[in-house]
Amino acid sequence: MNDYDYSVYYRFWHDDTAEHQTQMISYCKSFLSPLLKDTPPSTPILDVGCGTGFALLALKHMGFANLHGIERDAAQYESSLSKGLQVTLTDNTEGYLGGFPQTYDVVLLLDVLEHIPVEKQIGFLRAIYSALRPDGKLILQVPNACSPFGLYFRYNDYTHHSSFTSHSLQFVCVNAGFNSFAIQNIGKDLPEPSWRGLVYWGLTYWSSDSRKNLRHYLHHRKSRLFRSWWKRNFMWEFGYSPQQMEQYAFVFTPNILAVAQKGASSE
Repeated sequence: MNDYDYSVYYRFWHDDTAEHQTQMISYCKSFLSPLLKDTPPSTPILDVGCGTGFALLALKHMGFANLHGIERDAAQYESSLSKGLQVTLTDNTEGYLGGFPQTYDVVLLLDVLEHIPVEKQIGFLRAIYSALRPDGKLILQVPNACSPFGLYFRYNDYTHHSSFTSHSLQFVCVNAGFNSFAIQNIGKDLPEPSWRGLVYWGLTYWSSDSRKNLRHYLHHRKSRLFRSWWKRNFMWEFGYSPQQMEQYAFVFTPNILAVAQKGASSE
């Protein structure tokens, strides 16, 4: 297990209050639901590095029942258990996965790969690949080096070994054996036209707490405007057209969300 107290960092950002739990379940559902919309509820899903269980709770809310998580940090493991989740504590993730060949249809690897030493990342992904059934998929999220604040997200967590671009993430996945790879958050950097955004806010967020929600909307919009400006800097620096930017899969959100697929005829 870890010989340091990771909660010194983790608890700065996350806690087990009901309010924060609700927020994190909503956040996880926002990107997992579109990726799993046609997935049967009985599908076996494994969350590698499940932390305090927010993604697993989101999957339960989405109707999935065959869920399991693995975690190496004892404090986060205990937090997941306290939520009634099925979680295993292990300091040998690759060894654990080796005991479950072709077992899972979906594996989550959210904000984990960057914690693996660079020289071990491909081997780590190969262990996940082996635990997936043919046609199984890996949903992974990593910090984005192309983000305007890529250096902050790379170094803010002392235990990070790397960050990624869409191209370096594809490199490790393909070399681990995955047959296809697709970035999921391309095109989410440009701001929506103001009238659409205001209508969306009016229909979605109007409530007794509307001032707080309006501030949230304005913050979200300003962030998108800033990333739009950052994207144009890349275009000017490299001389790329908007079509080339999309072709080369540049992403400027703080994280990269991707899906790597195992082929139907794989071992």
